[in-house]
Formats: sequence, structure tokens, C-alpha cells
Amino acid sequence: MAHVVQPKAPNLALPKIEYSEDQQNQLQNQLRLYFAQLDKAHLDEIKNLHTNNVMHWMGI
Repeated sequence: MAHVVQPKAPNLALPKIEYSEDQQNQLQNQLRLYFAQLDKAHLDEIKNLHTNNVMHWMGI
């Protein structure tokens, strides 16, 4: 079985007083990548759980 790596929350940059489109895009990219990592870890955990259930069912 694969070891599921727990994603680490990103260090988000502190916002500037003035709005910056570049900074907003950077924040959205950081969050998008983080949530993609969470989705993958969740899917891997579900796959491991299903594998364990099948192995138990088969008596392995």
C-alpha cells in the first residue's frame, strides 16, 4: 500500500494595502495547488481503504 502524504498548508503572502492583481493571482494559484494536493491525498486514502476492505474480504 502507498503511503499517503499529508499536504502542508501554504505560507500565504500578507496582502498589501493597495490591490494588486498579480498578488491576487498568486494567492489563487497557491490555494488551487493546495486544494489539488488535498484532493489527491483524499483520493489516495479512499483507494487504500478500499484495498484494505478487499484484502480483508479475501482473507489476506
